[in-house]
Amino acid sequence: MISSIFDSPSFSYAFEFIKRALLFLNIDSNTELILKCIHIIASHTSENAVTNCNPKFMPRLGMFEILLYLFKNNTKLREQTSSAIKDIARYSHEDGFCAGTYNQIISIFLDDLQYNADPVRNIVLQAIEIMVEPIKKHLQVDDSHQQQIIKRLWIAKFDSAEENRDLAIDIWDKVNLTSPKFNEVIYDILHPELCIQKSASESLMPLIAGDENAIKCAIKILFTIYNEMLTLIPPVLDKFDREIKPSTDQWKPRRGVAIAFSTLAPILSIEDINDIMNFMVSQGLGDREDVVHKEMLAAALKIVDIHGNRIIVYLLPVFEDFLDKAPKSQSYDNIRQAVVILMGSLARHLEKNDNRIDPIVKRLLTALSTPSQQVQEAVSNCLPHLMPSVKDEAPAMIKKLLHSLAKSDKYGERRGAAYGIAGIVKGLGILSLKQLDIMSKLTSYIQEKKNYKSREGALFAFEVLCTTLGRLFEPYIVHVLPHLLQCFGDSSQYVRQAAVDTAKVVMGKLSAHGVKLVLPSLCEESSDSPPILAAAPTSALTPATRASSRRQQHQPEQRPRHQQRRQKTAASGLNTGPSSGHNNSALSPSTTTTAATSPTSTSSTKRPQHRPSTSSTPATTKPARTAANSSGNGNGQRDQRKQYFAPVANKKQPQLRHQQRPRHQQLTKPTTTAIRSRQRQQQQPTAKQPPPTLMESHRSEQRKKKTTKTNRQTPNYSLCQYLNNLL
Repeated sequence: MISSIFDSPSFSYAFEFIKRALLFLNIDSNTELILKCIHIIASHTSENAVTNCNPKFMPRLGMFEILLYLFKNNTKLREQTSSAIKDIARYSHEDGFCAGTYNQIISIFLDDLQYNADPVRNIVLQAIEIMVEPIKKHLQVDDSHQQQIIKRLWIAKFDSAEENRDLAIDIWDKVNLTSPKFNEVIYDILHPELCIQKSASESLMPLIAGDENAIKCAIKILFTIYNEMLTLIPPVLDKFDREIKPSTDQWKPRRGVAIAFSTLAPILSIEDINDIMNFMVSQGLGDREDVVHKEMLAAALKIVDIHGNRIIVYLLPVFEDFLDKAPKSQSYDNIRQAVVILMGSLARHLEKNDNRIDPIVKRLLTALSTPSQQVQEAVSNCLPHLMPSVKDEAPAMIKKLLHSLAKSDKYGERRGAAYGIAGIVKGLGILSLKQLDIMSKLTSYIQEKKNYKSREGALFAFEVLCTTLGRLFEPYIVHVLPHLLQCFGDSSQYVRQAAVDTAKVVMGKLSAHGVKLVLPSLCEESSDSPPILAAAPTSALTPATRASSRRQQHQPEQRPRHQQRRQKTAASGLNTGPSSGHNNSALSPSTTTTAATSPTSTSSTKRPQHRPSTSSTPATTKPARTAANSSGNGNGQRDQRKQYFAPVANKKQPQLRHQQRPRHQQLTKPTTTAIRSRQRQQQQPTAKQPPPTLMESHRSEQRKKKTTKTNRQTPNYSLCQYLNNLL
């Protein structure tokens, strides 16, 4: 920090170091150092510094440049920077005028008046307001920038920010400038910044209002600008014809043309509207840039909203002619969508008893066959406003749409019929679902087994109704949900995909109350999951679900009939108790275990009780467990454990597939004696043996392969599961 004020030559010399430091410093991490630099600049432009620093010899141009640079790029220090800019403006006000310096300063201000940030334009206007008197004197001597100042201040009077607008009006009144010509302002709509395009469009209207020739000339200029900017800038190629820079689309000037049409809408005549609408239907609404398309549609809607009653006779033939003659290709979808929206907006200006509404509605319903979702959504949004006028013809329309929904061979027509039904229901009210018998028809369609298109069309209708009606459709979701769950296992992949899409929309639109209504149905369906999984195709199931369903299907067929007969006999013997004549001890352990784990003994939906309550049947439970654990020697558990750990015989017995033993009898486990002997052999020191011969090594490899194969074939059967079966 300096202790005193430099004179003009010393500060000019030191300012070059300050300027380069501010340009190359990191703005975020050097805040304190930047604040010191700003303070140095501001201290040499204060009122006390005028005596030592002559403004004529101060680098005011560089000071404005570096401070405006900081103001644009450092939002944290805008307050300190704006204060320093105002001090420099007041400091320059003390000077007389210097032609070269003021020309450069004015050029900087005029460029920053076109900046896209409102605060930047605001601080520039504040500096111009402080320096307004020196600028007036300068214009009297050098008027090279006068036209630019007039045009920039005139456009600033229509700035999007109200504060900037008020400042520009005050400056305009102080300078007392004359209005520019419209052909000087109209080309500012080519500016790439959106805020300048809007300001230039608004500033154009006062210049041509009331002059028919000027309006027509302005419209022709706008058409010319659009056609010129429609061509692509060719790509940049190197000497080997390789593309360095791709082709560029000049869509921002075309956006300015659309904004100008929207701004000029209130002062247009019927002839001008016809020219603009013909241009939009042929070119503007089909622009390849989506931003330009939306701006053109917004301008057309504004024209229709303002002049709808006067121009409906002229515009309806234009729209109908396009819908009749335009090819049904994807390139015309944007124009077709916009024309449908404009027809619906145009019909709102008609009275309810007007006969022209009926042909408009029929034309909209015809547009539903277009295989474009955006066109169909536009028709669905236009129909609710027109349905009160054609309420008597609603049943015939619904009947025709339901027939297309279920019987049409084209996907786009069935989808469009769903959108049409949703738009009509929204216009007539939610009660029309019952009055026109729509829900019963859709329910019959979704239950039709012969034609998958009927089921798919019903799902389309449920999806679009839920999207269009929102929470009003919640009471019907409970009735739709069982059919929707069945469609997840449909044999047709198209129906399954439609079920997935419908489920996403239905669950996304549910409220808290709707979740409470739906949960009981979901829980009820989930309890019946084995039948659903058995009926569902394998392509619609996950691998885990497919495996569980396969186990459930094949589990009752694991045992032969004679073993199942023994199981029933054992169950009847257990029920009779000890006093009955049945011999419970005659049952084998394998048969008892099979009876305990078989799903045929219990319900398919309830888990069997492996441990029955002793208080309910004390007489039958104990003999059952005794029979299960006894094998003739009074210690059934030890015998079963021996069977479990017993090694399998080398010679395999020929068995049929349905007569295989239970899993616990197929396992091979080493005995305790074998394990201890193996450990003893590992602890004993082994003598050096000669290397094995070729035959011995070959035999050992074959033995290893056989052991590995046996281990792989051994099922993964846990001891816990075995004990659970015993219990």
